[in-house]
Amino acid sequence: MTGRVLAGRYELRSLIGRGGMAQVWAGHDQRLDRDVAVKLLEHTDLRDSTVLDRFDREARTVAKLSHPNIIAIHDVGTDHGTPFLIMELVEGSSLADLLIAGPVDPTRAVDIAMQVCDALTVAHAAGVVHRDVKPANILITGTGQVKVCDFGIAKMTGADQANLTASAQAIGTSAYMAPEQVAGGPVDARTDLYALGCVLYAMLTGQPPFTGDNAVQVAWQHLNQAPPPPSARCPGLPPPLDALIAALLAKQAADRPATAARTRADLAQLGSGPAATTAMPSMGTERTFRASAAVHQPTRTIPTMTAGDDPSAVPQRSGRIRPGSAVLLALAVAVSAVVVFALVLVVRSGMHDGRTAAPDGSTTASAGTPPAADTLSALKAAIEAQRRAGQLDDADARELTAQVDDIARYISQNDTGKAADKAAELSKSLNELRDEGKIGEAGYTAILAAAGRLTAALPSSEERD
Repeated sequence: MTGRVLAGRYELRSLIGRGGMAQVWAGHDQRLDRDVAVKLLEHTDLRDSTVLDRFDREARTVAKLSHPNIIAIHDVGTDHGTPFLIMELVEGSSLADLLIAGPVDPTRAVDIAMQVCDALTVAHAAGVVHRDVKPANILITGTGQVKVCDFGIAKMTGADQANLTASAQAIGTSAYMAPEQVAGGPVDARTDLYALGCVLYAMLTGQPPFTGDNAVQVAWQHLNQAPPPPSARCPGLPPPLDALIAALLAKQAADRPATAARTRADLAQLGSGPAATTAMPSMGTERTFRASAAVHQPTRTIPTMTAGDDPSAVPQRSGRIRPGSAVLLALAVAVSAVVVFALVLVVRSGMHDGRTAAPDGSTTASAGTPPAADTLSALKAAIEAQRRAGQLDDADARELTAQVDDIARYISQNDTGKAADKAAELSKSLNELRDEGKIGEAGYTAILAAAGRLTAALPSSEERD
């Protein structure tokens, strides 16, 4: 695709990032003779109004936000059926890449947070809540200037905002998701400030306040646990900084600072501002245009949780910051926010199936309590319902049903360990069907939810050991 020219003017030069359904390229605007970032929506059914609406909304959302700390959008269009966005090209690094080396100097961390506050102040004044503030969406130029990007899942606070998120799903990145966001409740400016608190915590300590084996465990901690103060992991931090981060991470939105401007003022009392910030080292051209950027902490949809819900879920990727190789980044460096990778994780809502949640997010099973027959029946019914709905073809439905029958057989033989192994194989099969495009997202979510309830009722490998 290198060398392709979109709309007769935008030349694609180097791939710098990609996600499940989108690519970001370094490009050149031949008409204005300037370098740009080009975001392409690929492998997209143009009849899928939800995806296209999100893509269009990203263009409209960012276009109305004009500020030095927000990535600028220059154009939007379609070329031979491929939707594209033309954006400001940023030479530098994402904060996620910066954190690979470990914690950030506190003075610099405060300055970065202040600049993010400046961007959020403008967004919130326009009625826009970002909803996915995280290190991968914070770009830092060679001079130390912050650029907030990826407003693909931003929520307009006005009454005319369409609901583009499926019912009973939260959308965002688990390590930086506010409790009300996890619970699927209303979001406002303070939701972004909670995420900023998580980002500031990660900058100071090298990791976000909550981590776990999967996104659901992390989400559970956001709802139910208080993190240790940053100074417990990074001794020497001033108490006022601990106090500010604790306020940002308050479980109730009403207990957090009311505005980004207020938060910036509080941060200004802790640091000496941008003038004292050490500039980022300049990156060389050879590394700048190296392709295949890794995706940091992909944005996901997860069924909503409430405080106290059991965090058991099908194992997925960790909530830890992951390394990446891209240095030249653009709007939606994580790419997945606008198209939403839809790596759906199961949360069991109000059904504990013999398990209780421990404070650390682990679970224990009631000894000698096999899964109820209706749990198995519900899973088979979910498979059949999705087959009838056209989300799953007949052959794949038969294969999944046969795997459920295998699980039932081992349960009847009181071999719950083998049943648990088979349940894990079923979840793996379901993930493969999703990855291969053989099951629709709605069908995947419905079946995975039923499978999660069954899995939660079976002993884990740790419990069997």
